[in-house]
Parts: sequence; C-alpha cells; structure tokens
Amino acid sequence: MKKKLFWSMLTVMMTAVLSIGFIACGSDDDNNSGGGTSNPNVVEGTWKGVIDEANMELIFKGNGQGEWIRREQRSSGQREYRGVFSYNMESNTRGKATAIIEDGSYSGTQTKTFFLELKDGKLYLYEGGYGQGETWVFTKEGSSGGGGFNPSTGLYGTWTGYVDGAPMDITLNNNNTGSWVRYEQGSYGTETVGGDFTFVKESETKGYAVIHQGDKDYSLDRTVTAYFELRNGKLYLSLTGYGQNEFELTKK
Repeated sequence: MKKKLFWSMLTVMMTAVLSIGFIACGSDDDNNSGGGTSNPNVVEGTWKGVIDEANMELIFKGNGQGEWIRREQRSSGQREYRGVFSYNMESNTRGKATAIIEDGSYSGTQTKTFFLELKDGKLYLYEGGYGQGETWVFTKEGSSGGGGFNPSTGLYGTWTGYVDGAPMDITLNNNNTGSWVRYEQGSYGTETVGGDFTFVKESETKGYAVIHQGDKDYSLDRTVTAYFELRNGKLYLSLTGYGQNEFELTKK
C-alpha cells in the first residue's frame, strides 16, 4: 500500500486533526516528567522543502499547532492544498507532529506521527523514527547561511541563457516565487512556453525548485527539479544536481 503523507490528505480533513489527543493540554504539559522540554518556539516559523515533486511549506506556530501548504504545478496551472497538524517539541532539537492522513486506498484515514529534528540550521522530517525511514529536509524561511541575500547581487532577478539549445529566461523573486519562459522556433515563428513556480533557497548562492513543463499541445508534459547555483556572477542551472550537466545563464 502506497504511503501517503499528511500533506496529501483531502481538504475536508483539515480541521479533524485539532481533535487529536496527541498534543496534551496545558495541564498535561505541566505534568510532563519524561525528561523532555516542551518548547515549540524553537521550531516556530515557516520551513520550505520539496516532497514528492511538490513544493511544501510547514508553518509551526507557537501554540503547538501548525499548518502545511502544498503547491503542485500541473498542465492546467498551479494547485494549492492546505491543512493543519499538531506538534510537540520534546527538547530544543527534537519533537513529533501528528496528523490524520489517507490510508492509501482513499477509503479511510489513519493517525500518523512524524519525527522532527533540527540539525545544522535545517529541519529534518522522518517517517520511521529519528534518523529512520524516509527523510525530508526543510530550510527555514529567511535563513541565509550567513549574511542574507542581497537582491542586487544574489540569486534574485531575471537570468537568460540557452537550455537544451533554446533561449530561456528564468526569474527568481525575493518572495521565493519565480517564472520561466522558453523561446522555441516553430513552423510559424517563435513560440513561447512558460510557467510559474516556487523555490527553496538553501544558502546565499544555492536553491532549487520543482517546475512543471508543458506546451499547448501537451507533447511536452513533465515535472523536473531545477537546481540553481550562483558562481562568479552567473547562474548555473542543472536538472540533475548541483554542479552536474549545467547550463550557464547571465543576469539581464
């Protein structure tokens, strides 16, 4: 049975998690003697990552509650899904989150626990226990790895170059959204194909995005992960990983 994560649950389930008893009420927190310190503020904020080729945001609030946002690029455009979850930090670096998810057959639901760990400024999400099972990595919104982005000299802006033999423009905005336009020569002249995306910044010079590519007659319809790296004032684009099979773009 294919595993389903809480961010893939149906919209009608969004409020159901509020009734889960995984997160104890205030009096239960006061009686916690398991050695962990309930401190949700450590992880509080918005974390961004990619799950199953979709851009994800996990928003941890200071009251032990959270919200997830999943954005998928499809041929018909971007679709957005939202839901909620509960969480509890057992220490300054570890905690658990609970949500109701689909059971894979779409005929029922189940409650699942996910394990959270803060390491090296990133949030690691595990399905099978700390350091076990499937692992997803999230970067905190606003984190820069040192110094912060400078919109005039960093990743942000419009970049142009040739990708797979065709001219292409890629725009990266300072709110982690972006767009791409590809100019192709067809029998009737120059045709443009493009779309929007959101991206995750990993440092001042690196980021990645899940981009849906398609054209008007649907002869091209695929989803790819694009990796961006800034080096020596140029943006290097790869569809396989940082430093691999790169295309060079210059800033407009």
